[in-house]
Amino acid sequence: MAAPSGAAPQPTLSASSPVTIVTQLFAHVQYENLVAGLSGGVISTLVLHPLDLVKIRFAVSDGLELRPKYNGILHCMSTVWKREGLRGLYQGVTPNMWGAGASWGLYFFFYSAIKAYKKEGRSENLTATEHLLSAAGAGALTLSITNPIWVTKTRLVLQYDAGVDPSRRQYKGMFHALARIYRQEGIPGLYKVIGF
Repeated sequence: MAAPSGAAPQPTLSASSPVTIVTQLFAHVQYENLVAGLSGGVISTLVLHPLDLVKIRFAVSDGLELRPKYNGILHCMSTVWKREGLRGLYQGVTPNMWGAGASWGLYFFFYSAIKAYKKEGRSENLTATEHLLSAAGAGALTLSITNPIWVTKTRLVLQYDAGVDPSRRQYKGMFHALARIYRQEGIPGLYKVIGF
């Protein structure tokens, strides 16, 4: 049916426009991948967070006197437990749960959607290179969304003795840390590779 005379022509989206690609991509979304990744990330974080805390504290152990010295994993965990209790071992767990849940959920979400988009209208399976590129794209999208959470987690974990002495707490929690980092350092502060 022809458009009435004098009416403005309706804009059409080309098959390769970014809006069309995103629309087609999200037509292939399987939310169960998002839920499975999210729940797996949260549960594993709750169980393994104390080891993550130890890993980060060892990673920044640079000989400065302001940081405690640990002789090994068990010594670190027992020292934190004796000084700060369970709260000390789970310092920074909130952004860790948000980050792990969001990372795994979004990764599986994007990965399955990208693969389904590439497979659309094809009878043959994706090649190894296409799987690799799908995984890389999903990883890049996920990291660009979740990096501020990881910066925040690292900074919270490195608040030594904050569970014992609240005056040593620079950040009160995840959202306080996100807001403070943004106010003091802007967007680049939220995207630092190392959050300290």
